[in-house]
Amino acid sequence: MTSTVNVFINNEDKPTNIPDYRTIIEQSRALRPRQVTDINVSGVRITLDKKLDSDVSDIWVKFGWSITMGEAKTQNFVAQHLESNKVAAVRAPRVYLAFTWGSVGFIVSEFIDGPMCGNSDIPLVTTAVQYLISIQSPSLTPGPIS
Repeated sequence: MTSTVNVFINNEDKPTNIPDYRTIIEQSRALRPRQVTDINVSGVRITLDKKLDSDVSDIWVKFGWSITMGEAKTQNFVAQHLESNKVAAVRAPRVYLAFTWGSVGFIVSEFIDGPMCGNSDIPLVTTAVQYLISIQSPSLTPGPIS
């Protein structure tokens, strides 16, 4: 690993069993060939050892050349907004870490398990999208947060 890691988000409240950057990079690269699908080309689920109640069993790592820190900051902003406003209509995964390794972006977040949406979920998805587009940006600048 000769590239430099540049950290953009390091959530102080992240679970204590989140691995270090090197481990995240190595495991993500190793797991990708087994987890890639037609609808998932940029993320992997990493299973972790859970020793404390505050630890997590799994994390989701989205990574690649096209993964930006603007995306990570926007996801983090939305997840914090939804959580602090106790919004039940939609959920966004908490961001634990976001960093670059050379020109590759990594977003390490909460893993939310669930089924894929189907036609019967259209009303729920519509409600979620309507809520998401109503969230006020923290600045007047269009585009990703920061």
